[in-house]
Amino acid sequence: MTDPRFYGWLWEMENEIRANVPMVYYHVWDNYPAPSFNGRFYRSTDKVVCISKLTKCILDAVSPEVDSLYLPHAVSDSHYRKYKKGDPQWD
Repeated sequence: MTDPRFYGWLWEMENEIRANVPMVYYHVWDNYPAPSFNGRFYRSTDKVVCISKLTKCILDAVSPEVDSLYLPHAVSDSHYRKYKKGDPQWD
């Protein structure tokens, strides 16, 4: 979700949810200005997963104390690459 304010009902139940399972927020806010109004949602989540370096930078600016992880949403070039002419797979 891009903006947790649309899921306020979920955070209203966070005490009941987090008693049974961790809440993980897959964070896709990827532009400035940093959404300081989302800080309370970040702090009410067990882990925030950021899709880009910019998203991680934004989270660190708004709520540096939050447990977070940078997990890129792009395809890893260590697993996939564009074939070049002459590669055995080209034919």
